[in-house]
Amino acid sequence: MPEDDDKKQLADALRKRLTERLAPVLLDPKNRLRTMVAAKVLSIVNREIGQGQPRLDSEWDSLKQTVAGQEGAAELVASLETALQAYAEELRSRVAAGEMEEKGARAAAVKVIQLGLLKKLGLLHPDPAAES
Repeated sequence: MPEDDDKKQLADALRKRLTERLAPVLLDPKNRLRTMVAAKVLSIVNREIGQGQPRLDSEWDSLKQTVAGQEGAAELVASLETALQAYAEELRSRVAAGEMEEKGARAAAVKVIQLGLLKKLGLLHPDPAAES
């Protein structure tokens, strides 16, 4: 399936970038924490948005424990949690109303969120053509 191939390619690209670019950076504890948070958020996004599975309190609790004691991190996690819940609900509602096809909408949403996070972390050049 082409969509499955796209997901696999994106996951492979993410793994490659993590290995090439992040491994040396992870020596810094602050960068290591950001990376752990990003990995957990990507996992949650894939499950809740990409697969349409229900929210798991344990995932969010684990993320909150990861950032405990870090200035501003608890608020950031809370805002991410709220935003993701709102997005998932909006997606469910629009699919139920027949405004969009579920599988395509979920795949597109995950891709946009993943790419945005990768850019924010500096793991993806803002202009993909420049990477060639």
